[in-house]
Amino acid sequence: MKKGNQLYIDIKIENPDGTPINVNGVEKILFTFRPNDICENNFITKTYTTDSEEVIYENGKFKVWLDQDDSFKFNRATSVDARVLYKNNVIIGSNIETIPTLEALSEVDLNA
Repeated sequence: MKKGNQLYIDIKIENPDGTPINVNGVEKILFTFRPNDICENNFITKTYTTDSEEVIYENGKFKVWLDQDDSFKFNRATSVDARVLYKNNVIIGSNIETIPTLEALSEVDLNA
């Protein structure tokens, strides 16, 4: 990914046996990005629910919307994880993944 991109990032959440989770049993998923390892409280969060617009489920993957402001905050390697709340009130967290991020020469907001 490159700083300044505005796009969906595909994230696949799997059961321990490698199969995709059953999205029909999911109440909510909280995706947490830590764009800067220096400041541990600097998080970007995105939430999936069945009527969510910032996170959608498609073809076995969650597509998490990141806008320019979000991606400009990313460091060279941004950590992301997910916590899944199932309809039976069980909460299970995913492994922490790292998204390599390329620098941008300009941080001009093209939507302005």
